[in-house]
Amino acid sequence: MEKSSEEIKLENKLAKLRGETAPEPQMTNWKTPLGLAIFLSFSFAFNIAVFGPAEIYFSNSSDFWFGPQSILPVIAAIFLIVFAICFVFCKFLPGKVSGVMVSLIFSGLTALYLQGNFMSNGYPIMDGEAIPWDEMIGRGWLNMAIWTAIIVIPLVIFHFRKNIFRTLVKAGSLLILGIEIVTLITLAVTESLPSGTNSYLSTEDIYKMSQKENIVVIVSDTYEAEYMRWTLEDQPQVAEMLRGFTFYENTTGVSTNTYLSMGTLLSGGEVFPVAKDANAGMRDCMSSETSLAFHKNLHDLGYDINYYTDGRFIGPNEAGMVDNLVVQSVVPNAAALTRVSKLIYKFTCFKYMPHFLKPRFVVDTAAFDQAKAEIEDYPLYTFDDQKFYNDLKNRGIDPTAERGQYIIYHLSGVHAPYVEDRNFNPVKYDDNVSLASRRYEKSLSQMKTLQEMIQQMKDAGVYDNTHIIFTADHGNRNRFNPVFMVKLAGDESDFKVSSAPVSLAEDYPQLIKELAMGKGTDAALFQIPENEKRERFVYSYFSLSGYGRNNDCRITIAINGHAEDMDSYEIVKDEYAADESEKEEYQLGDVIGNIGPNCENAHVLGIDAENAAFSKTASICLKFTEKPQADMEAVINLKEVFGEEQSMTIRAGDKMLFNEAVPQGHKSIVFNIPADTVADDGTLTLSFDFPDTHERIEDFEGLWWFVYQSFAFDTLTLNTSE
Repeated sequence: MEKSSEEIKLENKLAKLRGETAPEPQMTNWKTPLGLAIFLSFSFAFNIAVFGPAEIYFSNSSDFWFGPQSILPVIAAIFLIVFAICFVFCKFLPGKVSGVMVSLIFSGLTALYLQGNFMSNGYPIMDGEAIPWDEMIGRGWLNMAIWTAIIVIPLVIFHFRKNIFRTLVKAGSLLILGIEIVTLITLAVTESLPSGTNSYLSTEDIYKMSQKENIVVIVSDTYEAEYMRWTLEDQPQVAEMLRGFTFYENTTGVSTNTYLSMGTLLSGGEVFPVAKDANAGMRDCMSSETSLAFHKNLHDLGYDINYYTDGRFIGPNEAGMVDNLVVQSVVPNAAALTRVSKLIYKFTCFKYMPHFLKPRFVVDTAAFDQAKAEIEDYPLYTFDDQKFYNDLKNRGIDPTAERGQYIIYHLSGVHAPYVEDRNFNPVKYDDNVSLASRRYEKSLSQMKTLQEMIQQMKDAGVYDNTHIIFTADHGNRNRFNPVFMVKLAGDESDFKVSSAPVSLAEDYPQLIKELAMGKGTDAALFQIPENEKRERFVYSYFSLSGYGRNNDCRITIAINGHAEDMDSYEIVKDEYAADESEKEEYQLGDVIGNIGPNCENAHVLGIDAENAAFSKTASICLKFTEKPQADMEAVINLKEVFGEEQSMTIRAGDKMLFNEAVPQGHKSIVFNIPADTVADDGTLTLSFDFPDTHERIEDFEGLWWFVYQSFAFDTLTLNTSE
């Protein structure tokens, strides 16, 4: 039986008379203080209604076309609703029920914060691809155990130590709220916002062409050359439909992902830069000297330039360069706002909910772009291939353009999700249908669109004076072997397959220039001999902070064989973003731990947050508090050696310090460092090479991302040799 407050006071008085320390007073009848109810309700509502969606928005701004002000009213409304509900539960429910609700809300606040910030890694990019939940059962049970502990522990403390419980709730809520406010301010200041909010690509003249000359390019997202090989084998009649086309099946692409490749295709050849995120990198590509010269040349040759692609790729600075760019802020209507708000809160739930609830909240990020279709006041381009096909068929080609037209139609293509068949009809596949078969089926819808485009051109009388290119930004399993087909204006010869070694990164911009100049069959592309030995280059990028964020490394890959032969790919250069963060100076004998981007006393490149090297090179740069006068001994402790054996070379300047094969299970290496390898300013740079490193499978389908794994590092310690 619980004691009343009067009984507790009497016991305390008796204890004092006996000279004993009075026991800590315990509240038996809980009543939530007003201040605690307000503060906890505010913290919880801020976490789920404000911080969650805002953090996702700023951290993934490259995926959004709308400005933050568009969703602020929705965020404010949901915050007030959540706050009001929590406050009622905390303050106005009777006795212990109120206390239990305080405990549950505090547990929810804590669990949601920990889930979203520390337990959300390891899930694939939400690009429509299926997530293999059945491979994550163990992860789910561990996640459930953590959530259970977070819920149970505060309830136990509430039952036995209510004063401690009150302090815990206050301190915990204050800590989480403070961290979230600081994080949001930092993100708002440092992250670049989508450029598409104050300009858009107009579709008003999307099917307008000239009876003089046109260069029409269809970029089908993720259409790998393999799908075209499959089509020709399975659907031989397609070759007759594609008379005049040449399929260059040995084509190397540009990069692994859409924005990394489109930067090159849209700019006329500029390679996407290192040390930039998606938005800033696209701005650099489009404002480069390469891009300015490319677009000026086409304009001077009498061509209008119209791009139908992601509006975030082309910003206001490209006004006058891209003719269908309209510099005007896009104000979402109520329907679009409702749709994107639902999506961003669904995205928030995916990140912050426990593992077993996440399947209910999967979001394809392409859905944010498709929400633009709700806005009827602006003729905005969206990735909707069925709509593109239907509009093309119903509207036809308008042949009244006065100048030549250079047009890029960027389609969703073979990109996930695979929910439509070759005729754009909805389809739901049985589990036994392979992903390759689903992609192939979807690729046939692209042939349907190409066939319709050809027919509409013929009906409008522009087919014979139009050069047509059908290509992709990247492939799927082999990201670097996209489809590439070319048909010159007036060519009615049989369909051909060529094994000439073509580089989309190098040959596509040159081809566009030469077609605009009227070179036709004299263009350099058509002079490349079949099966010629030619070194070509593609680019892979590594970001320590996630897709679309700052690219910390550009990896140049040389291909000296067929584009389909991954064994002919070799990394030849790593280019790293400079680490300009402040680091502590190093004193001999100190331990350099957490070797990676978060290292406190050394600048580290090429090693990720899990302390593993991710390419074929790395470096550790430290600055001594006092320049050593004697030679040193270095000890590197290893966490793991991947594979049976890995080679490692370590240099300081031009001096080789270590060059050995390290077997699996080996835990440390020791080498000497001459004193004269330290610069006059006390700086020492250790350069690492990992020539035998293995490719790491970076997602659940085994896509070729050219991310490597060789060694995981633990610590580095330097001492004098003596």
